[in-house]
Amino acid sequence: MEILIDFLAVLSLLFSIIGMINNKYWLLLICAVLVFPFSYSLSSALNLGAFIFLPLFYLGSAAALFTNNRSVAWLVLMPVFILAFFLLTIVFVFTSGAK
Repeated sequence: MEILIDFLAVLSLLFSIIGMINNKYWLLLICAVLVFPFSYSLSSALNLGAFIFLPLFYLGSAAALFTNNRSVAWLVLMPVFILAFFLLTIVFVFTSGAK
């Protein structure tokens, strides 16, 4: 089940990039739905409620893109990319076998 949740999170990142480049705000709304299971599992695994707000970044970015404000849309979506880069770095460091 965790593989499906991670796949949906990666898919939401790809859709968000496509949506931002092509000015499709509805793709960002789909991303908010796709990232919700990942956000919920991450918040329950770390015992933090802050990650449940991850879909709100997609919704805020979709709202900014709807009003043709691309720079604000990219800025609102930036914490999602920072978190993805942070988690990807953790995975690579712990699976590299470095001692």
